[in-house]
Amino acid sequence: MSNQQSAQADQRRLSPWQLKPWWCQPWSIGMTGCSLIMLTWLVFHRVWLVALVALPVGAWMGFFLLLWPRLVMQQPGWPTVVGDRAEP
Repeated sequence: MSNQQSAQADQRRLSPWQLKPWWCQPWSIGMTGCSLIMLTWLVFHRVWLVALVALPVGAWMGFFLLLWPRLVMQQPGWPTVVGDRAEP
């Protein structure tokens, strides 16, 4: 493996989740959304109400867990990680 290939292998995109606080991590977003949906069922026992809650909560989770990280990483100038430090 040449030095250039080795440098490219060490250089990877910085994850947007590394820049977010604990309450905005994938596990907390998923747990909050699922808890809201389950709590709605446990309190009301109405399928239509659970569906009414699940649609916007599911869209919110889908956006922040699937779409947002990809969009952020596609931005020009998004930093890469070289070794242990980030570079633009």
